[in-house]
Amino acid sequence: MKMEEKEKIWDWFRIYVQTFRAAGYGGLEHIILKEEHCLRVSEEISGLAGELGLDEEEIILAEIIGLLHDVGRFEQYSRYGTFVDARSVDHASLGSRIIRNNGILDGVGSGERKIIHRAILNHSALELEPDEDERSFFFSRLLRDADKLDIWKIMIEFYQAGGGSEDEAVGLNLPDNGRVSDEVLDDLHDHRSVDASNLRSQDDFKLLQIGWVYDINFAPAMSRVLRRGYLQKLRSMLPDDREALEAADAAISHARNSC
Repeated sequence: MKMEEKEKIWDWFRIYVQTFRAAGYGGLEHIILKEEHCLRVSEEISGLAGELGLDEEEIILAEIIGLLHDVGRFEQYSRYGTFVDARSVDHASLGSRIIRNNGILDGVGSGERKIIHRAILNHSALELEPDEDERSFFFSRLLRDADKLDIWKIMIEFYQAGGGSEDEAVGLNLPDNGRVSDEVLDDLHDHRSVDASNLRSQDDFKLLQIGWVYDINFAPAMSRVLRRGYLQKLRSMLPDDREALEAADAAISHARNSC
């Protein structure tokens, strides 16, 4: 992707988000949360792309994928007051549609447009299926890594600040009752991504986040996970439950062995 196209897309993003900032409805802090998330994921993914030896145009492509990956979240929250897709709309599909309807990629080559849309549509899937288009598959995996790196940061700061279950946008309105579900533990024992439909508590949600480590695709991303201590911090917030702590320890060992 060329620099001039990158600048046009950035300009559109800033103007688009500002329309939601200026709308004057409740929940502005959640709009800002998602705006800042998009900016950080853009920075994370371009940094990973650089570490992996991608060229300048590919790094710009990665940066734009990160910037646009959650663009559907703004309309989702303004319409439904939630970031939970199951209670509203598939934000990835919505985001892809918003990008098409606004024509913001019209000046971008068809191959790069395809990669951007594929990555956005794939980023929130429970598991990523192999794609016959290797380049799209590569950038989809890269986005999933970058997205997780920042969501870990958001969630840990939320818990450390005393965020409660009543915050549906972040805490999913799950009870903080110290319970851990067998279905969540089963997924972790099998090194699978936890199915969000099985979440019954805040501690289930923390275990789901710990389990994301089994879906990290690239060594530079795993190095960042370990360097920032995300898994250890989440482990320290779990209840004194032997199986939950053992599942967390297994995830930490997996991360260390992967590096």
